[in-house]
Amino acid sequence: MSTAIAEVMPNRGWLHKFLLVYVACFEIFLVWHPVSHDMLAIVDTIATFVGIILAFGLCVGRPPWFWLPPYRHGSAAGGLRPAAKWAPVLFGLGVLCYALVSLLEVFFGSSQQTAPFSSWVDAGYLTVYPPLLVAILLLPRRPITFAVRSRIALDSLMIITALITFSWYFVIGPTIARGDATLYTKVLGSALPIGDLVLSFCMLGLWMQKRDRELDRVIMLFAIGLVGMVVGDSILDYQLLHGTYYVGSVIDPIWPLGYLIAGLGAQKLRKLLAKDDTSTKLASLDHATRVRPWRALAPYAFLPMVAAMVWYVTSTNGDQSLKNGVYLCAAFLCALVLGRQLAALLENARLNGQLTKHTHELEQRNVELQTMLTTNSALTTANAQLEVLANTDMLTGLASRGVLYDRLGQALLMHERDRTPLSLLLMDLDRFKEVNDSLGHLVGDRLLQLVGERLQAALRRVDTVARLGGDEFAILLPATDEPGAVKVARTVLAIFEAPFEVDGFMLTVGASIGIALASASALDSNTLVRHADVAMYLAKRTQRGHVVYDAALDDQSPERLVLISALRQALATDQLLVYFQPKLSLKTGKVCGAEALARWPHPEQGFVPPDRFIPLAEHVGLIGPLTVWILRSALRHSKQWSKRGIDVPVSVNLSASSLDDPQLCATIAGILEDEGISPSQLILEITENTLMTDPTRALGVISELKALGIQLAIDDFGTGYSSLSYLKYLPVDELKIDRSFVQGLGVEGTTDRAIVRAIIDVGHALHRRVVAEGVEDQLTWELLRTMGCDSAQGFHMSRPLPADEILEWML
Repeated sequence: MSTAIAEVMPNRGWLHKFLLVYVACFEIFLVWHPVSHDMLAIVDTIATFVGIILAFGLCVGRPPWFWLPPYRHGSAAGGLRPAAKWAPVLFGLGVLCYALVSLLEVFFGSSQQTAPFSSWVDAGYLTVYPPLLVAILLLPRRPITFAVRSRIALDSLMIITALITFSWYFVIGPTIARGDATLYTKVLGSALPIGDLVLSFCMLGLWMQKRDRELDRVIMLFAIGLVGMVVGDSILDYQLLHGTYYVGSVIDPIWPLGYLIAGLGAQKLRKLLAKDDTSTKLASLDHATRVRPWRALAPYAFLPMVAAMVWYVTSTNGDQSLKNGVYLCAAFLCALVLGRQLAALLENARLNGQLTKHTHELEQRNVELQTMLTTNSALTTANAQLEVLANTDMLTGLASRGVLYDRLGQALLMHERDRTPLSLLLMDLDRFKEVNDSLGHLVGDRLLQLVGERLQAALRRVDTVARLGGDEFAILLPATDEPGAVKVARTVLAIFEAPFEVDGFMLTVGASIGIALASASALDSNTLVRHADVAMYLAKRTQRGHVVYDAALDDQSPERLVLISALRQALATDQLLVYFQPKLSLKTGKVCGAEALARWPHPEQGFVPPDRFIPLAEHVGLIGPLTVWILRSALRHSKQWSKRGIDVPVSVNLSASSLDDPQLCATIAGILEDEGISPSQLILEITENTLMTDPTRALGVISELKALGIQLAIDDFGTGYSSLSYLKYLPVDELKIDRSFVQGLGVEGTTDRAIVRAIIDVGHALHRRVVAEGVEDQLTWELLRTMGCDSAQGFHMSRPLPADEILEWML
């Protein structure tokens, strides 16, 4: 027993050492017997009470409301029920009952008892069992299935049946068959062993369950202590029946030893409950340590002993009723063994079925995995192509907007750290719109390519030339001060002196360049780009070729201030117009949507181009009111179309600053409610660059919009710094391929077809609709249709039309 205690108490603290010294001294004194019998009885009683009182102190400690921690839900999830905290207290109550009854027996039992189990004090020992039984039932256990519970019950019954066999033959049976025994003696003499067997049965059921290491030690200590008490009771009952017991017997240390070991378990359980990380430690109850073989074989270890008992009672003479009890217990034990084997066979069959089912599921998942790997390979290829799109402007071969901002950010860090000069040039082509309008976009695109080639040839390799979109270019000049930047600007302007030859046409275009220098007031990318944009705008207005940004330029640009004031007035007096460009299904040729576009008919300047007043609205904070105006106008016209039998969704573009508005979702929901339009009739288009600037924030905003029932589309797809890892999580419905890829489909030898096909395949793989922008001829229409693109919009079908004209066009 000392070895078992050492196994579950590996720290060997002072309590363990005291326990070993106490038991050793007690036992040596009883065996050595150095005093008279009367003195021996006194010493025996005192030593027993010392052990029992110490055990009671270990069980109870301080009152429970002082040391018990607050109940945490996590503990229950790990396996500790809140009632488990009362197990040590109840065990201590059982120890106290035993001590009190033993004390009464010292003063009253010895003088009155003439036969075993005849004193009224002996009945007091029955009070020990209820608190011990409840304490065992409250000890920590893990949730188990009915099948496991049944198996544990059968195993426990097998062991208890074997113990009942011996108890019947040596204790219970002889007590009942004793001729001089009263009914009280027979009942009490049977009740006490039966109480031990009930406690043993409950403890066995708990001991056979698997737990984590800490709780296993607690249960083992309780089990060892209980075994000691049951063994002591059995030996005592046998000696009382045969009149061989006397006070001071060598078996007397068994009871205090058993209660002390159980008290150590109660103390360890209290400490475990009081730990701050109880919920964490006990959360792994269900992931128990490996099953120990000796636990599974324990129920069968008693079979040879019962068989030997049957052989013994058969071969000897004795009371037939005792023999019949042994035979009956043996027969019941055999039935339990058969039931246990049958249960094992059924459990094995069930596990076999589950294994077959899981194997089938694994095979199916393997097939799905192979399919996913194939799809992933295609997506990897598409992602590689999209990475190229993210870093390169596919029309000109120059750097993309994302690459420019990345390098600009790094250059600004070096400027801030080393004070290295840095310049940024923004360039816009003059008269480019005339080329597009008169000769078409294909000629315009070829012109942009030639401009890109001349720029790269005129600049250093360390300089970054990027196309920002349309006819706007940016040039990043590291380690370049203002004189150097002006010199580069003049060099760039010089390359436009010679005409560009495109498809037999000699085209002459100019450029306007804005120059911005990194300084204390411009240490971030957005500020530097804005400064260059202001300077470029002034260069275009004044036709000076190039202008270096000065802070005074923002306040001394009368034309810009006048235009800003006029834009505010136009919004306030509803002077803007909404045009619509239809989207057609490539499968049916029917209208499947319309994109709303803002137009500004200035009373003096005529129609102000959108690429002029929309960026201006962004800069001065008018983009929010402008977006609300477009939304209301578009939905109002959509409602009128619905009355005429045309139910097609309308698309409205959202700017980057709109996504920063915390009231965006509430505003749009209010507009939908005011106009009485279903959210599904509205498609909000967000540019790819806007989404990729801050994907986490964008995901939160569009998720709220999606929750309203609004459809979402990614505009200008393929031109920004995209990433499939974000795209697959964005709840968008539609991808709009940028016109720069669509317009080159009809040209042999370009990569546009492969790029467009990759975007269509990626979109369909992600269950998104795909729309092509900029369709300007029948050949492009046919190519997109054969590639499986869903819909298209462009001049080939219709230019943007006023609201009244688009209705007639759709009818």
